[in-house]
Amino acid sequence: MMLNRLQTLKGKEVEVDFHGTLHKGILTDVSEDEVFLKSGDNWLALPLYEVSDIRPTSGS
Repeated sequence: MMLNRLQTLKGKEVEVDFHGTLHKGILTDVSEDEVFLKSGDNWLALPLYEVSDIRPTSGS
């Protein structure tokens, strides 16, 4: 299941493809509805159903 895979990425640097825009940051949490990302000084809560991909960054 996708949520289980995402749980393994918590605390790691990831790339999140959201509407064709790539957001990079630390995956802080994931729920059934949202992805929570810390990117620099910003905190993002992105609707999971609008995220097309979440993957570790190249160096992770």
